[in-house]
Amino acid sequence: MDKHYDIIIIGAGPAGSMTAFHLAGHFRVLVIEAHALPRYKSCSEVLIKKSVEFLKNHFGCILDRTFSIIQFIYKCLKSLHLYIN
Repeated sequence: MDKHYDIIIIGAGPAGSMTAFHLAGHFRVLVIEAHALPRYKSCSEVLIKKSVEFLKNHFGCILDRTFSIIQFIYKCLKSLHLYIN
């Protein structure tokens, strides 16, 4: 295994993973992550099933809200719409 890298990224979360993915085509990239993957972690202010069950068990009924579309707007003002069935 080559032990010489151009870039070392600490953390394989969403930002670290995407950064490594995009740089890997041009550089030798190493990603270092402290925890085993995959791990179950809430991201983007979304509650995973385990978290929802915890809240229901400890606090009773919680609000339910569903989304049918998510819009991402980039710095260049281009947007991407993600429709959810």
